[in-house]
Amino acid sequence: MSLKRLIFTIFGIALGAVWVQTAPAEVTVDPIGFAVSIEEGDSLAVEMTLTNSGEDDVAFDIYFDEPPEGKLRGVGPRRDEPGDVIGEFQCHIAGGSYKNGCWDPDHEWFWIQSYTPAPQRLCAYDPADDYEIVRDFNTGNNPMDMAYYDGIIYIMWIWNPVLCRYNVEGENLGDLQLQGHQGINGIAVDRDLEVILAATGAAAPHRLFVYNLEGEQIAEIGNVDPLVNNQLYRSIEWVPEHRNGQLWVNTNNRLWQIGVDTDEWEFIDNVQDFATQSNNEYALVAHDGKNIWVSNNQNSTITGYDDGVHEPCWIRAIPEEGTIPADESVTVDVAFKPLVEEELEAGAHEMRILIELSEPEEGRDQLEQSLIEISAVMSLETDVAAVAGAITDAANQKPVEGARVDMDRYLISRFS
Repeated sequence: MSLKRLIFTIFGIALGAVWVQTAPAEVTVDPIGFAVSIEEGDSLAVEMTLTNSGEDDVAFDIYFDEPPEGKLRGVGPRRDEPGDVIGEFQCHIAGGSYKNGCWDPDHEWFWIQSYTPAPQRLCAYDPADDYEIVRDFNTGNNPMDMAYYDGIIYIMWIWNPVLCRYNVEGENLGDLQLQGHQGINGIAVDRDLEVILAATGAAAPHRLFVYNLEGEQIAEIGNVDPLVNNQLYRSIEWVPEHRNGQLWVNTNNRLWQIGVDTDEWEFIDNVQDFATQSNNEYALVAHDGKNIWVSNNQNSTITGYDDGVHEPCWIRAIPEEGTIPADESVTVDVAFKPLVEEELEAGAHEMRILIELSEPEEGRDQLEQSLIEISAVMSLETDVAAVAGAITDAANQKPVEGARVDMDRYLISRFS
């Protein structure tokens, strides 16, 4: 077996540590962790099986997070300093004009539009084609912020509680009325929860509300102002992958990241903030999955900033979400692909795999115990040794709780 392409499938022991948080009794995961050895630019996938032995269907959502402090964390990437400029491009809107826009993850485009002058021209820019314009049409609306979800561009229409909607070909899909809203400020969409986030407008307090895709109000999160040092803001962005700080808010020359509890729909805290060059509270704020981009009111430049959040660049789940039917299993591929451009250093890298469970009909987190947590370790460009086996109780053949094995400079542990 090649030392450079070695897979440990962990049943009874794990390199580093495996954390398993108690989950619903009817759902189990096999194996309970992974360790792989791989070369930069190579890729491999390991199967993970989710089994539902209960009588009801269970929905799952898989995401990744770094291990707790004090555990194996690995090294790199060498970036992730918040506020570092990572790139820029020019848009069609001149300096002195309010700009707004959003990221389209389906086509991997930026949508950008100006508030004035009329007619309001909406353009899509393709980063893969040197930021060439690939869509170009007029909407006839005065946009103050916008969001994209599932083929629809939602445009905030000045201070009215109405979202104008267009598809990517420029067809007007009609307006969406937001129930009980008195005037929109910034808007965003959580594509995982399928909800719209909309903030109130001109006067403080600027409160943030949650709506379903039909415009029905679900919750009022609260006043954003204290979390941005009471600075005036207009544009917002929502990044569901940033579990500890999904909400991004633009104020004049500053970006703020704010954590939100999506179970109770409450603010948690200000996670971080850093300087930008928006030169206005009205600005495009769009996250492309790796970095956050902000427009400049004084010129046509759209600047990309490192968001300071370590997005997992070398591991993903396929599929990331789905439903496990009653008394059946679902197979998920855990794919490892360290990219050369991500500049990961040689050595061991660990990521937590978090499997969130819920009742499909009721939405997320309806189960009393709803999280399975295991570990994935990737050894990059580093020789490893193959270790396999299980520590079990001879009487019942079950894994021994708290078993620990020491091998020279390696610590191999399994916690149950």
